[in-house]
Amino acid sequence: LLAARCTEETFQSLPHYQIDVSVDLDLFTYQGTQTLNITNQESATLKELYFFLYPNTKELTGGKGRNLVISNVKVDGQAARVEGAHSPLLKVNLDTPFKPGEQLTVQLDFRGLLYRQKPHASDLKKLAMEQLIQLVTGHSDHAGGYGVFSYGEGIASMALWHPMLASYDEKGWDVDPGNDIGDRSYFDVSNFSVNVKVPSDVRIATSGVELVDQSSPKGRHFVAGAVREFALQMSKEYDMLSTTVGGVKVNSWFLKKHRKVGASVLRQAADALRVFESDFGAYPYRELDVAQSPLVGGAG
Repeated sequence: LLAARCTEETFQSLPHYQIDVSVDLDLFTYQGTQTLNITNQESATLKELYFFLYPNTKELTGGKGRNLVISNVKVDGQAARVEGAHSPLLKVNLDTPFKPGEQLTVQLDFRGLLYRQKPHASDLKKLAMEQLIQLVTGHSDHAGGYGVFSYGEGIASMALWHPMLASYDEKGWDVDPGNDIGDRSYFDVSNFSVNVKVPSDVRIATSGVELVDQSSPKGRHFVAGAVREFALQMSKEYDMLSTTVGGVKVNSWFLKKHRKVGASVLRQAADALRVFESDFGAYPYRELDVAQSPLVGGAG
């Protein structure tokens, strides 16, 4: 985030995720730890916290098993009572009421399994035929959501891959599971500090920026300020082209064999950013990344 467009006080009040994750693209698995620092900015005293576990939704599990395993949940260093660890919604009970203005820390471990797409799952002709069959019969064998949490065509797409704190508003916790159309949920703006451990030949596009000088044995270090989610796109076959628009670095990520298309996407993304800034004002982040991904369904 461009510092001039967000005050220090605003940053400090946002939820802060600190995540260390190791990803194995050969086994389609990942594991790590998450520490979340929260300030209760609501007017209500909270007795529990809810975390959205998108990988455990029915569209990704078929209603059987789970793709995201949570363990060792602690609140301020003490073991916490949890419910729904096998479901899409994790409830963390608070032994001490969480009053407005107070702070607490939630720590947990996680292990995940990426949904594996079928070969050519993002083929437009195949997707059109599936949608036609669904319209005629009312049934479809399509699974995997939009492909935003999956592995396919040599690309790991990791959106909503870790436990995400649900949003709280005047109606209480937003624990609506959503449906198959549109966004799965929405989340409060947060800060992220993420270490990603992968082989050196894997290229990574993220919602944030990489701090190259802060890489460590824990992995490559990325940060993002005031964003609703922290997504990862990874591939051994990624290439990248960049340009700059008004001080914002625009990156186009694509498979090496699609370099010509990737260059075209970069030009279109840069043009879109210019239109955005002309109509709405300055873009508030330092980078804008557009990444090739084998999306399916309505997103493909």
